[in-house]
Amino acid sequence: MRAKLQTFDLSPLDRIRYTISMNDKKQGIIYIIMAGFFFALMTFFVRMSGDLPTMQKAFFRNAVAAVAAVILLAKSDEGFKIKKDSWKGLFLRSFFGTTGLICNFYAVDHLAIADANILNKLSPFFAIIMSYFVLKEKANKTEWLCVVTAFIGAVFVVKPSMNVQFFNAMIGVIGGFGAGVAYTFVRKLGKQGERGPVIVMCFSVFSCIVTAPFLLVGAKPMSVYQIVMLLFAGAAATGGQLSITKAYTKAPAKEISVFDYSQVIFAALLGFVFLQQIPDYLSVIGYVIIIGSAILNGTIISDTRKSMNYAGIKYCDIANGLGCRTVLFVSGCRNHCKGCFQPQTWEFDYGEPFDEQIQNEILDSLKPAYVQGITLLGGDPFEEENQEALVPFMRRVKERYPNKDVWAYTGYLYEELLENGRKHTEYTDELLSMIDVLVDGPFIEEQKDITLKFKGSANQRVIDMEKTRATGEVSILEFTKI
Repeated sequence: MRAKLQTFDLSPLDRIRYTISMNDKKQGIIYIIMAGFFFALMTFFVRMSGDLPTMQKAFFRNAVAAVAAVILLAKSDEGFKIKKDSWKGLFLRSFFGTTGLICNFYAVDHLAIADANILNKLSPFFAIIMSYFVLKEKANKTEWLCVVTAFIGAVFVVKPSMNVQFFNAMIGVIGGFGAGVAYTFVRKLGKQGERGPVIVMCFSVFSCIVTAPFLLVGAKPMSVYQIVMLLFAGAAATGGQLSITKAYTKAPAKEISVFDYSQVIFAALLGFVFLQQIPDYLSVIGYVIIIGSAILNGTIISDTRKSMNYAGIKYCDIANGLGCRTVLFVSGCRNHCKGCFQPQTWEFDYGEPFDEQIQNEILDSLKPAYVQGITLLGGDPFEEENQEALVPFMRRVKERYPNKDVWAYTGYLYEELLENGRKHTEYTDELLSMIDVLVDGPFIEEQKDITLKFKGSANQRVIDMEKTRATGEVSILEFTKI
């Protein structure tokens, strides 16, 4: 096998882009706060559209979203293609999502918009319950405690009684339930590899079909002002959907979802400034309890996840680096490359916990002299969560086997891992220091070439890390094709 070293560098424009790029988690927080603002605007415009029937409002809201989703799909490479195993999930997501939407709009029209928004934000807690039935994911005792606490907070907002307001508030709770079930099926569809715009399009079109008949029998004439308000509501909803989808591609839900409750704050401010709505003290207590439960749940999930998950391990592998190797496939990846050979590893909770027992097994597998080293791939080892878990493990590898080499595969460019790069964390430099060869860059299906050595597409680079660290410039290790 013949190998040669080449020097490679980015263009000045790319250098600037990676220098100013923001950490993914920070971007995720910004996007989800944007989503909260857009969704609060949506409820505000719905309320401002006046005494139109709820079904009429829901139709116009989703008609705008449907058009936007269709345009996005029309411009995509795969067009309107839908996976065969997605139809049932798409129907259930659309049915419960439509139910949640209609109930939420009804609540917006009959409650203070801050109250309607907080009741809709019971959806994550309903999602915990429904995940047991839909995804077979069991919640722990602490998560159940958070669910119960959140529902106690809802009691303060609902204020049980036999009056009309109680009925209106319960409709809002049903809206939160519908949204929670819908989000559960969105997650299931995502695990199956279904595209976000497809899910949005199916939901929006389904909602339009369901609500359209009501327009024929109960539609009210609309003024230009009302039409504008509903179009604004649809545009705001589209912005919210796109923003929240983008947020969850940047960072895990457990790390940023609490910022989604900014919607309640935005809604309260809009209601106070434009509608002179001031939540009563019981509602405020309910807000605090529900949001506090969300914060507690997110904190506990983060704290209890002591390590990453791994998708699999291959012993005596010869395909992912020079010589005979132990290969660790980690779970979790946000690149979602088209044509990925194992999209199931995109999910951070896929596989099994990377606990001490499996770490010891990997260390033992490296002991024979014929094993040249270890390879890290996935998933992606350079997702922030995985970096934190891999560093202490790789310290153990280097302490026990200082002469074994380390290969790593990442869908991110090496430049994105450097200081000020979007994937740089407090662990990145140390992890990079223990890697001998880094294969970087996303897999691009159009550039796929099965004759390439140790990489899947022509854009990817096999980087000699030792020489790169010595010279300060990226050095490429190239091999002859098979």
